[in-house]
Amino acid sequence: MNRYNTSLDSFKKEKVKDNYRHEFKYYINYFEYEKLKRRLSFCLDKDKFGDKFGNYHIRSLYFDDANNTALYEKQAGVLSRKKYRIRIYNLSDSIIKLERKSRNGQFISKKSVSITKNQYKNIINGDISFMLESQNSLLLEFYYDMRSNFYK
Repeated sequence: MNRYNTSLDSFKKEKVKDNYRHEFKYYINYFEYEKLKRRLSFCLDKDKFGDKFGNYHIRSLYFDDANNTALYEKQAGVLSRKKYRIRIYNLSDSIIKLERKSRNGQFISKKSVSITKNQYKNIINGDISFMLESQNSLLLEFYYDMRSNFYK
């Protein structure tokens, strides 16, 4: 069942280009983590957004429809799905990102755009009309998905 508007799908294919990648997740114990971290420290740089130990805090606000479709699709392992979220890093609102994460089979895509604190407040208050004035394809896609799928 296609829950997306057909004309919106053609808009997305035309405007929003995805760069897909493989994303693998593994469970390891603490000993394995420390060993891997030590070995990788010789060939990888620490994340530039992290603290002096290379760590950073992420806070996410997820959007979903009234039926919690994104949540249930994730739990069920649906292979073609997407979710929207707003993220801040290191407990600071100096950088606020609106992100869309998509899965198509084994491929993962993430697209993000920076938004202002006022835009964030507008989104939370349901005033997303500013997105229609944007030239950013992700903001436009999010606007249409918010309106057609009644995200909360």
